[in-house]
Amino acid sequence: MVTVSCPANVTYNGAAQAPCTAKATGVGMSDVTLTVSYANNTNAGTATASASWAGDTNHTGSGDSKNFTIVKAPVTATARPFSSG
Repeated sequence: MVTVSCPANVTYNGAAQAPCTAKATGVGMSDVTLTVSYANNTNAGTATASASWAGDTNHTGSGDSKNFTIVKAPVTATARPFSSG
């Protein structure tokens, strides 16, 4: 069985977000770490992470996907003294 794990939220930082992990597990096998593929993971909003595994001689392949939210980054405002010069 493939399991994708993601945090509920990450904060926008201008780069593609890749916070998830994935693994395949099954009876009598060691866990297999999988590569996660992403969609819509650059801008604020809902992103999707997915992974799949083809299986082996004793295990059926499977896949999983999870959504996570990229939340908007806060804006920092700086006040400057007014100069009437």
